[in-house]
Amino acid sequence: MAENEKILLKKIFKKESYDYSSPSESPTIVLPFMFIDHIEQLNQKQQLIDMHCSMLFHWTDKRIVWEPRDYGNVGKIVRQKSDLPRMWFPAVHFTERKLRNDQAMQYFNTQVTLISNGAVYAQVMLTIRSTCSLDFSAYPNDVHSCLLTMFTPLPLSKCCFTLTMIFEVVKCNYVAQPAELRFVYSESILLTDKKAYRLKFSRWTSLTKKSDIFGSLINELRTIRSGEFEVTNLSAALLFILPLGKITANESAERPEMMRSIIRFEIKFRRIVYYYSVTIALPLFCLATITFMVGTVVSPPSSIIWLLLCFAVQILNYTQMLKRLPPDQKNTPFCAKMATIMLAETLALIIYRVAITYKYNHSIGGKEISRCSRMQKIEKILRILFTLHTLLNAVLLFC
Repeated sequence: MAENEKILLKKIFKKESYDYSSPSESPTIVLPFMFIDHIEQLNQKQQLIDMHCSMLFHWTDKRIVWEPRDYGNVGKIVRQKSDLPRMWFPAVHFTERKLRNDQAMQYFNTQVTLISNGAVYAQVMLTIRSTCSLDFSAYPNDVHSCLLTMFTPLPLSKCCFTLTMIFEVVKCNYVAQPAELRFVYSESILLTDKKAYRLKFSRWTSLTKKSDIFGSLINELRTIRSGEFEVTNLSAALLFILPLGKITANESAERPEMMRSIIRFEIKFRRIVYYYSVTIALPLFCLATITFMVGTVVSPPSSIIWLLLCFAVQILNYTQMLKRLPPDQKNTPFCAKMATIMLAETLALIIYRVAITYKYNHSIGGKEISRCSRMQKIEKILRILFTLHTLLNAVLLFC
């Protein structure tokens, strides 16, 4: 089998019959598809995302056609791009890569599948670092977006477009369940003029998860997560770059020969409230409740000692909480404001208890009996207020 494949590849990619500088026909339809494999991290301070994704390209090369019966029933050939140095590949780039001039399909990251009917599949593994737009004003219910941009350095051409479905991906040794398969349509057209070709990306190109199309590999729905964030939406939009750097979504804009098409992929993240509830809201609520409880202890000296301990723990929790909060210089999160108010309330309780202790220790005569009864009423009112305050804290922190 391996020997037949070597003979076949040698015959197909002869210099006399195969020109790797141009595609086989004009126009050539190139079908792109992108899905996310893994999000390594979402850096809130630097506002960057590191992710691993895969691109699947499909096109037809009429020069790569053979009869399987003549070559030991070899119906397909799977090779790395490095094993096919004389094969034509479309030029696709990502702005988020370190070297933008490097094509996405490199020799070391591209696996190519050749089918006997001329179909070509190229699966590309990419690691991309992209910028994000992070807005923490709605913390902890904040939603963020990160952008990826795929482009071709060649201008658009005047051509007609056809509609194709990515369902053909199942030919590439993937078993997809129809009930879990997402259809993605593409109009990507590749034109050639002698040794120059032009590429237009599809308006319907989509970005999705691997489990959405290869559903048979995963029996249950899985959400892509990165730390305390989860992906909520994946989308793609076709845009056009005009001369002088102007960007438009209008395909029929002026001078298409000067336009270049780009696809902007957008990934939206939402913070998982569970982490906020466990690491920030719950400790804050428990400390506030304990502080209110010890603030109403009958013995003032004991109450002062416990309040001082609570004050120290609150300071420790406050410093730890600041490390977990997002680096927003414009808006202070509500939990940080509430922690500050708690510190002020605890300090006020300590001063109140010290004053009450001083009064009790210097009380003389029968006139102080009425004052004691008055203080008991004040203590009772404080207990009621603290109970209502605790309920309000629960609503503000967890609802």
